[in-house]
Amino acid sequence: MNPEALEHSIGFIKSWLQLRYENEDIPGFVVAIAHKGQILMNEAYGYADLEQAIKMTPQHVFRIASHSKTFTATAVMLLAEERALRLDDYVTDYLPWLKDHQDTRWLKVTLRQLMSHGAGVIRDGLANDYWALEAPFPDAAQFTREIMQTGLVLDNNTQMKYTNYGYSLLGLVIEAVSGQPYDEFVTGRIIKPLGLDNTFPEYRPKNGQTPHGTLATGYSRQDNKTRLPLAHADTRAMAPATGFCSTAQDLCTYFTAHMGGSGQLLSDESKKEMQRAHWQATMPGQPSPRGYGLGLITDKIGNRHLVGHSGGFPGFITNSEADPKDGLVVVALTNCIDGPANSIVTGIYKIISYFQEHSLSLSPNMT
Repeated sequence: MNPEALEHSIGFIKSWLQLRYENEDIPGFVVAIAHKGQILMNEAYGYADLEQAIKMTPQHVFRIASHSKTFTATAVMLLAEERALRLDDYVTDYLPWLKDHQDTRWLKVTLRQLMSHGAGVIRDGLANDYWALEAPFPDAAQFTREIMQTGLVLDNNTQMKYTNYGYSLLGLVIEAVSGQPYDEFVTGRIIKPLGLDNTFPEYRPKNGQTPHGTLATGYSRQDNKTRLPLAHADTRAMAPATGFCSTAQDLCTYFTAHMGGSGQLLSDESKKEMQRAHWQATMPGQPSPRGYGLGLITDKIGNRHLVGHSGGFPGFITNSEADPKDGLVVVALTNCIDGPANSIVTGIYKIISYFQEHSLSLSPNMT
């Protein structure tokens, strides 16, 4: 990668993002870009809280929703490397109460199938009013009860079926195998070793603050040019699927650690297995199919093969994508439910690629 062309592209990206903010009626967003572990930019635009006119800063914490699945999958891989479990073990080996399920197909569901969304598990339980904040997220008792009341939606290992409940089950597996609460295990084995000071597995408020930083306020879609602030919610039993909170800079550090050769988190063999597409699926608004590995979405923008994850939570849309070949990570965090996080990340990769491909014509001094 041409470093001078990369530097020029960052300057253009900052101007482009400022223009986007001025022309899009959204509360705010934070964008960070890292190259081989070095933060190239970490910029905030707009407001973290419209009612109190609090400006957005790079230190604001966001609900990152389904990014949580990457942490849960990483935790399972850590246990697999320690031979505390195997990816092709049955989930009933660790959650024996599932053996009593009336749907006997549960007996053949493996951890790998849960991690790749290939188990056929219901997405969000019997009722998903909690996504509209009309009811609390399920606690452990409700979650277990609903799992036992619902059969598999599809035969396992036949096709991809995205599921939050499947990843919530993996959280219980991590607890059963490690002997620790889920949040303690991921904090001790992933968050602290990487120095992710503003990342935590679940929203834990204290006097309107979190132990780690100030959460941005999330907002609804516009209704008559008005956005409503949305309350934060404890995701309880679903924290392994959607509970995490973080900053753009922490996510750059985290996804850099997931790159081969980093010497962090996992062996390169485990990382390759996580980043290998196990299923292909066409996503809404996507022109071509995207893949899903073990807790990671695989994508392609131009000639770049990317891995990462997106997240949607009441009031927040977020996206992180890493290019392991070039050591690039791009993170966009927005605090409204219709935030353009995905298009921002895509646009940034396209801009960087353009500057790399046209580096000789852009500056006579580039080499």
